[in-house]
Amino acid sequence: SIDHQKEVIEGINDEIESLTTEQDILLEQMDDLNAELINVMTSIDMLADEITQKELDIKVIQQEYEAAKTVEEQQREAMKVQVKMMYEGGKTTWFSQILQSNSFSDILNNLTYTESVLDYNNHMLEKYESAKNHVHDLWDELEAEKKNLQNQKKDLEDQKKYCDELMAQLKAESDNYDALIGQAQKKAKEAKAVLQSAKNAGYTDAY
Repeated sequence: SIDHQKEVIEGINDEIESLTTEQDILLEQMDDLNAELINVMTSIDMLADEITQKELDIKVIQQEYEAAKTVEEQQREAMKVQVKMMYEGGKTTWFSQILQSNSFSDILNNLTYTESVLDYNNHMLEKYESAKNHVHDLWDELEAEKKNLQNQKKDLEDQKKYCDELMAQLKAESDNYDALIGQAQKKAKEAKAVLQSAKNAGYTDAY
């Protein structure tokens, strides 16, 4: 009957409205997820830039460390040569100067001078060692900071992977809603055609 057909159409329209409402909620979730994905990808890009800069900083500090290490080694070698010159003889050694001294006071002066030279060289060596160690500490800090940035980037990449998978799942659900709504709209169209035919038949019968 015409009334029954109207009820069928009304039921289909209610189904379409319900499906559309559910799909709208799903689309809102997809919009929120997309915004989150954009934030995650932006953060990943920023961290990648920071890591690149950190690697450049590490290269610089490596060069500074090698330079400090070279200075320390040069000082160490210079001290070896100087000690060798002082203790192995020759006219310029402190031992020769002692033999050539005219008094005990001269001997003490020569010994004091030699000791002060050695003390100074030891002090400089310690200074260079300290500078080298300080640079190495900075290097260690930069490496730790780089590692931390890499860990953050890895966490965000894992988060992006999860979001991508969830987005694919939501997209599939949305596509399914499109199919269901399309089927319901087709049924509604067919039901309306049947109703129209029934109305036309009733109109014809009336005459």
